Amino acid sequence: MLLPLISPPFTAAIALIFALGPRGLISYHVFGLTNVSIYGLSGTFLSETLTYFPIAYLTLKAVHRQHRPEPRDSAFSLGARRWRRLQDGHRPPRHPRIANAFLLVSAASLAISPRR
Repeated sequence: MLLPLISPPFTAAIALIFALGPRGLISYHVFGLTNVSIYGLSGTFLSETLTYFPIAYLTLKAVHRQHRPEPRDSAFSLGARRWRRLQDGHRPPRHPRIANAFLLVSAASLAISPRR
């Protein structure tokens, strides 16, 4: 999970080109696709997603560990249904934290890499 954080930034791009490029291992040799292009916006989006996913994962993992079950237990003792307990006990506190992970990944994606 943490490998993209410690690897050089160009390795993800090279791996995607070798795997999903026009004569890539997965696109051409496994699926037999001949008219595939990983270059462009979709390839850049996929590369950025795979490269910066560990940052979002580590942020959201900490969010999940900090979750306390008290609101869910309180809703259960007051007689709320399962769906209402899930909706009220999990969803509201996580929105700002998910936005925090999104902003952190966006800032990391736009930052200029010091490794040159």
